[in-house]
Amino acid sequence: MKYKIKSNYNTSLLHFVDYMSMWNEHINNHNYNWFKKNFYINSTDKMYLEKYRKIRSRLGWEKESTLLIWAYNNFERNKNKKIKEILIHFENKRSRSGIPLSRYIEKKQAKIDKVIPRIEIKLTQKKYSLKKVISLSPTQKKYKKINIFLVPSFNRSEYQAGANGSGVMIEIPGRFRIREVMTLILHELFHKVGNISTYLDKYPDKKLRKVLNRKVNNTMESRNKDIVEESFAYLLTNVRINKENVNVKLREYKKIRSVRERNYFVSIWENIKILVGKKDPIETIPELI
Repeated sequence: MKYKIKSNYNTSLLHFVDYMSMWNEHINNHNYNWFKKNFYINSTDKMYLEKYRKIRSRLGWEKESTLLIWAYNNFERNKNKKIKEILIHFENKRSRSGIPLSRYIEKKQAKIDKVIPRIEIKLTQKKYSLKKVISLSPTQKKYKKINIFLVPSFNRSEYQAGANGSGVMIEIPGRFRIREVMTLILHELFHKVGNISTYLDKYPDKKLRKVLNRKVNNTMESRNKDIVEESFAYLLTNVRINKENVNVKLREYKKIRSVRERNYFVSIWENIKILVGKKDPIETIPELI
């Protein structure tokens, strides 16, 4: 399996508007907050943001990689015309200081371009470790190539990532460490290739399968299945490969202000405390639900 890093000005522009619109509750608000602080938001901007939210809500998460490929390929002709119109509007928008958004994105992109060679080296070094933890999944998915999209976060230290569609997306903030970026890349690649979600969808025990598909109250829009899947991804990449301390991470997540977000991550890391000492964590699924 091959990995291909794809990152350019167009993917960064698309991602910025995509996440600035906050079309889904799993999107952090840091891009929107940065834009609101540095730009005047008028009625036309609000109209375009609402228009964008409706389009993206219809497309869903699975189209994230498709849209990023479209952007990477210089916005292929006759595709996504409504989205491109919205991107052009915000690209030309000037900040309170008179600087166009395009200038900010160019500056962020230049920083990403500089670190891509280092990330490619690290990916090669971690390839065996990733293959080893993926082998624990009973429903691995084969890909000839996976695209890794690196895009900027308009926050000094906050990351966001996802494994939606045919690739994975990783945000790189203003201040970052290569180790943290690699942790996110490995985590999302495990989601993509490990494909634990398919195993949970077809879980052998029918009663437990129903429980896995049950929605969890007072947390981010998640079923038990989603929390279990994330628990495996964090365990096998963040803990086993990158040696993150479970108790330290649990303490950090317990400090999150948002009740729904806090419940979501605390549930995941409480599961990891159960899984961390198990030789075959897949057999431990009944203990997690």
